[in-house]
Amino acid sequence: MKEQNALSEESLGLLVRMIIHDLDAPLAVASRVLERIMQNKYDPRNPTHQRLVKTSAMAIERSKRMLRDLGDITSTRKIPINMRECQLSHLVEMIAREFQPLAEIEDREFHWSCLESGICNTDPDIFHRLVENLLLNALHHTDTGGMIRLEANIDRISRGVTLNVSNTGRPIPEEYLQTIFKAEVQLDLKAERKWKGHGLGLAFCKLAALALGGEIHAQNLLDQEGVQFIFEVKRGSE
Repeated sequence: MKEQNALSEESLGLLVRMIIHDLDAPLAVASRVLERIMQNKYDPRNPTHQRLVKTSAMAIERSKRMLRDLGDITSTRKIPINMRECQLSHLVEMIAREFQPLAEIEDREFHWSCLESGICNTDPDIFHRLVENLLLNALHHTDTGGMIRLEANIDRISRGVTLNVSNTGRPIPEEYLQTIFKAEVQLDLKAERKWKGHGLGLAFCKLAALALGGEIHAQNLLDQEGVQFIFEVKRGSE
């Protein structure tokens, strides 16, 4: 576990709220599957429905890990970070395959790629939660029929990582591009609003990016209407 200074009372309270918020994402996935089953809308022969059930089971396991993290944080007042060597392409593929059936159910086009397959030094659980939050944020702000894209790359020499999550839709007003990572800052740029947020998802992403030795920022797409979030670790964390 990476040594860190003890969190202040204010930081501890904010982090606990973020993790509680973060639990909503995997539990929402499991809930949607159960709702479909109860409404007789689940077809066990449908490959998308099969993948959604598998995603749901993995989401529940992830929720258990987050609850353990919450217990560690409240008892030690530190963020549990467990850095280890991971294959970037495997991490990205696992996240993408979990998200794919959710995108299909919500009628969003989803594409993903990992340009280079290499070893990075990261905490796979924190990395997973960071990317998942970015994808769910993209899902929230993309209208039906829109596109979400996940792209990752690694520098084989420095083992620095670049990850990009983009979506078509309304751009972010310039004055909000920096403040959207602050807790409880929430924009409603989507015409068809079905997903309710609390303004903590992107704040968690900022905190997670720093914990992983990187940084994150947002910018509007230049070639079409839409937004992209870029997470970068310029060199392998020690």
